Amino acid sequence: MQSEALANVTFSNVQQTPIFKNGSRELAQVKLDVKPRELLQFGHAMLLGSSEKKEDSRLFTDFRTYNNNLLISPSKLPTLDPEASLHDVTYIIPASNYWGPHLAVLEEKANRVRIFSREVNTGDIITATDVTIAAPCTVGHATVVSGLGLIVGRKDGFTVLSGSSGSTQIYRTVNTGRPACAVLSPRQPITGGTFGGTWPALPPLITLDTDSNELSVYRATDTSGMAQYQLLQRTAVQLNATKPLKLVTWTTGGNQVSNAMAMVFSDGEYEGEHRLVVVGLNAAQELVQRTHSWVGGAPKSMILSNLNGDLAYPEVIIISPDSPQAVVFEASTVIFSIGPLGPPSYFEIGLGATAALSTFNDVLQTGGTLFAFAEQRLVKVMDAAP
Repeated sequence: MQSEALANVTFSNVQQTPIFKNGSRELAQVKLDVKPRELLQFGHAMLLGSSEKKEDSRLFTDFRTYNNNLLISPSKLPTLDPEASLHDVTYIIPASNYWGPHLAVLEEKANRVRIFSREVNTGDIITATDVTIAAPCTVGHATVVSGLGLIVGRKDGFTVLSGSSGSTQIYRTVNTGRPACAVLSPRQPITGGTFGGTWPALPPLITLDTDSNELSVYRATDTSGMAQYQLLQRTAVQLNATKPLKLVTWTTGGNQVSNAMAMVFSDGEYEGEHRLVVVGLNAAQELVQRTHSWVGGAPKSMILSNLNGDLAYPEVIIISPDSPQAVVFEASTVIFSIGPLGPPSYFEIGLGATAALSTFNDVLQTGGTLFAFAEQRLVKVMDAAP
């Protein structure tokens, strides 16, 4: 059993430049009794998962605003396996009083995927979907049969869920013998515009093999509902590194971006090699990779956010518990994609941040980005200084 311990760590070069815009400012903070582990949007509220030890069952708390007041209450979520992974997912269950984002809970050992929905007024929670899927490891958004759906990445392939019929159903199961623990189903080219033609029942798909750091591109054999997936391309991630790097985290921003995904790789060392790789498809549905790097701070988490409220967004924000500064890659165009990105800059948040929640999920109506600090039992709301 794992346990946590405090250690003395020497930090060097922690105040890096350039500073993002005019620096940062703190809008608010909430002091907690238990260590915050994760921040998610679930319906109209922020969901905070907390536990003293990583292996303990998480306690879930709802944070929401009403008449400019912050309301904090225990969540009505059932007890979840401590090893379950949680993801906020697009609205796919038609029900008049149940709004998204919903909460997907993946249990790899139990071969189980559940999607929970929250009633708007009462906060009551229903199990909207409960399906058996072998070894699920991640989930991404997709347009399936002209309706909203999900791609569930598995340890040996992927499964397509369709919500177009009014309920969530398994539409395809594809066994590749490879893990697909980061997935993207792009709806437009990474550079903007459209793919053209008839949208297929099975959407295009990019998966990451986290064992080999290889990307695979899949496309439907035809546009009909009888189509199957075919492998079009397989290539190594462009890490441009001298050491072996492992995937730390990935995101499409909770479905805020529909044509690219960002992946962070690292060797785990403070002064080590760290890479941000943004991938998508061009208009010909060929793989596009853009690789960025920075120094200082072993990455832990990443979000997409709009730190300065301009029209060129989202920014990619990478946080490291061993650095008091988040790394920011700023969007340079108004194309709603991940990039093109500028060089890294730095945004002061304080030492020890372990999780964050984007401004796109402004459930507390502050306009700020939320950062969780496990060891300090603290959540801060911050934005760029004017």
